[in-house]
Amino acid sequence: MSEKLNLDDLDIDSLLDWYEEEFPRKKLRRENPYLADLIRALLPGSSHRSWVISAMEKRRKSVGLDIPPKFENAVQSVYNRHSQDSRVGLPPEHALFYSPQGKGSGYWAVHKDRAAAWLAHLRQKGSL
Repeated sequence: MSEKLNLDDLDIDSLLDWYEEEFPRKKLRRENPYLADLIRALLPGSSHRSWVISAMEKRRKSVGLDIPPKFENAVQSVYNRHSQDSRVGLPPEHALFYSPQGKGSGYWAVHKDRAAAWLAHLRQKGSL
C-alpha cells in the first residue's frame, strides 16, 4: 500500500459490494473463493462455524452461486489460511479472522479494520 489508509473512513459493506460487483464470479472463485462471503457472514459479530457456513450457503444460493459438495471443508480452509489462530495461515498481524473464544472453540470473528483495509487496498490497486 503506497498511501496510508484512514480506517475510520472505510465502509466495509460498500467495499464488499464493490469487490463482488467489480470482479466476475469466475475470477472471484478462482483467486479468493469464499473470502468475501466469509467476511460478510462475520460482520455482525462472532458466530459459531455452523451458523457462518449456513449463512454463506443461503447468501450464495440467493445470488445463483453453486454450493460444491465439500463446501464446509473449503470454507474451513479459507478461514485457516486467513486466521491468526492457524499455523498454515498468514502471520497473526495480517490475519483477517480469529477465534474470540480460543482456537478449536468453533467460534469465528473477523478483524473488521483489517478486512476493510485489505478490500480498500484491492480497490486502490484496481485488481486482485
